[in-house]
Amino acid sequence: MTSLQIAEFKKTLRHYIDTTELPQEVKRYVLKDLLEEQEKLVFEELKKEVMEREQEENKNEESI
Repeated sequence: MTSLQIAEFKKTLRHYIDTTELPQEVKRYVLKDLLEEQEKLVFEELKKEVMEREQEENKNEESI
């Protein structure tokens, strides 16, 4: 993902949040909830990647 893509994504989210007619506290709560969900997804992906790498390393060690 490029810096431009990240900036456009952020700009799109910012615009949507700013133009949505909800109280700021509701927006904050929803964003906090989404962030927590995203952090869990990232953690699970990292955990999966580590396990896959460890399995690959074990295969390589066994073949030596």
